[in-house]
Amino acid sequence: MAARLTRNVGRNHMINPYDTKYDQETYYWGVRPCSMCFDVLKLLPPDRPLRLLDIGCGEGRHAVFFARNGYEVSAFDLSEKGVEKTRLLADRCRVQVKVFRADLNWFRLEEEYDILFSTGVLHHIPASNRQEIFENYKCMTRTGGLNAFSVFVTKPFIEPAPDVEPTAHK
Repeated sequence: MAARLTRNVGRNHMINPYDTKYDQETYYWGVRPCSMCFDVLKLLPPDRPLRLLDIGCGEGRHAVFFARNGYEVSAFDLSEKGVEKTRLLADRCRVQVKVFRADLNWFRLEEEYDILFSTGVLHHIPASNRQEIFENYKCMTRTGGLNAFSVFVTKPFIEPAPDVEPTAHK
C-alpha cells in the first residue's frame, strides 16, 4: 500500500451513500474521464515514470484512464463497492491500479507522488481538517509535481443538487 491509514477506515462507512449507488452492474458516473484528465496529460505527460494518486476514485474511471495512458496509479475511496468496481474496470482494461479503501479525513500520505488528482470529493473534508490534510498533500507532492483538484462551490444562480450528501461541507 502506498501510504497508511492513521485511524479507523470505516468511521463514516455507515453514512456513505455511494455503496448503494455503486452496487449495480453499470457505472454510476460512467467510464469516460472528465476533461480535467486531459489537462493533466497536457501539463505533466507521462514521458517518464510518474506516480499518480486518485483521491476518492469512486468506481475508477479516472484512475483507469491514467493507468491506460502510462502513469503509475494508486487510488482510494471510502466505498467498498467503488474499490471493487475500480479493480474490475482496471482488470477489464488490462491495466494495473493499486486501489484500496480509505477515508480521506483520516488517511495521510507517507510517500511522495508526482500528481495528486481528485474530482468531486474534497467537499467531504470539514473545514477543521482542511489545513492539515492539504499540508500533507503539499508535502507529499514531488518538486515539479501537480495537484489537480476540482471542487463543488455554491453558486447562487444554480439550484443545489437534489441528492446533496449528508457528509458534504461548504
